[in-house]
Amino acid sequence: MATKYQNSTTSKVVGALKFQGCEILGGSDPQEFFSEAHEKLKFFGAIKISKASIESMIELIVKERCSYIILVPENFEIKTILSLGWSGSLTEDLNVFHEVYKAGGLLFKGMGEFDDPEWGFLSIGLPETIKKILG
Repeated sequence: MATKYQNSTTSKVVGALKFQGCEILGGSDPQEFFSEAHEKLKFFGAIKISKASIESMIELIVKERCSYIILVPENFEIKTILSLGWSGSLTEDLNVFHEVYKAGGLLFKGMGEFDDPEWGFLSIGLPETIKKILG
């Protein structure tokens, strides 16, 4: 298995999303990690967002089923999550949730399809963190 971490302004993940019409407005510091296993290449990316990015991030998370939005402290080392990778499946990505939880962060995942009455977002995090965000 080969792995590589990249921190640059020419992120393949961000470029692929732009090509699909998902541009993250106000985003900065794109980072990505890719791994090769079983003759497949997987890319995992992260980008810092601002308040101006929220609407475009919600559009992205609705379109990209294996996407998450995470809120973590400024000093959080995002490489940790990028190197773990994720599938977008709640049951398979517990290791990612654990890292966000340990950092006192929040994770958001889109749930359901656009036409489902139960469509919305699931948030995972410490109750204190959720209260702080809501309060």
